[in-house]
Amino acid sequence: MVSLAIKDYVFSKKILIITILYCLALPLVLIVDQDAKWYFLDLLIPFAIVSAPISKLAQMEDSKSGLIFRKTIMLSKYEVVGSRFVFATSLVVLSGVVLAIVKTVELRALGIIDSLESLPFIMAGFAIYNGIYLAVYYWKGFFATQFCTYGMIVVLIFGRKLLQGEALESFQTIISNRILMGVGSFVVVLLLYFLCVFFEGERLLDK
Repeated sequence: MVSLAIKDYVFSKKILIITILYCLALPLVLIVDQDAKWYFLDLLIPFAIVSAPISKLAQMEDSKSGLIFRKTIMLSKYEVVGSRFVFATSLVVLSGVVLAIVKTVELRALGIIDSLESLPFIMAGFAIYNGIYLAVYYWKGFFATQFCTYGMIVVLIFGRKLLQGEALESFQTIISNRILMGVGSFVVVLLLYFLCVFFEGERLLDK
């Protein structure tokens, strides 16, 4: 399983390096804008680092030859899916490191003080997003995963309007409690993992 996760890094190393360099250069691009919205970095950096490599691998494997490879290697469906979750989770951690570097080094060098308090919530959110993305991929293939991006945009635009009253208070309680948020995120990701295993087991070579 670990060897498959390492393989994922080997196949996606070029796009991953380019994405990280882009994220590190992004504050220098935003500084040109007099009304730069720095909070945009909290979403753009993790989204770029998490989604670019996963999307490339999903596109590469979304073929009959890719499915044959996964069905014939000497690993169970739990290990095949697990290796992809290990890779995706490591990308979430990497995105958190890059975002922390941007906030604590680059932004402060530019005279902008930004808090890291939201970092655990951002990482938990993208871990769940990864699980949803992979579930859609194992269910319907790479083409359908593009709707995950559209869905995320909708959530960002209308999420605050949907969370009102008691729903908003409950949500704020969850994210303010780090332990509760961590346990809840882990449970959701675990459920998504088993859902991915089920979908992978249902995929047939003649599809």
